[in-house]
Amino acid sequence: MEQEAPNVDAIKALGRELREAAGSRRKLQDRIGCSESTAQSWEKAGRVPDGVYLARIIRTYPEIGARLIAAIAPAPEDAAASEPLAAEDDPMTDPWPPELPHADQQATEDLPPPERRHGGDRRRGAG
Repeated sequence: MEQEAPNVDAIKALGRELREAAGSRRKLQDRIGCSESTAQSWEKAGRVPDGVYLARIIRTYPEIGARLIAAIAPAPEDAAASEPLAAEDDPMTDPWPPELPHADQQATEDLPPPERRHGGDRRRGAG
């Protein structure tokens, strides 16, 4: 889904540049595979192209695509706020406490032996 660009004016200018590079909005639509309203949203509203369109723009017009990525990227001061957590601060990397069994380990410990789980020995057709 298209979203508001962090730098709307730059996206609008790049939308115009895309149209000019293609020769017309119709040719741009044919090359990128988008609708007229989608192409207009980049140029007139400064909307960020969806991932598929962005990939096609980068492949078809690499120089404009690179500047488009730069316009979409967060400012350096915003990037610091979105840096990943250090390993010691990340709850997903905390080691599992050894005194607690893992959920899958606990589940298999509670099961009866395989031969009783299915009502008999499955190899002999019993059960």
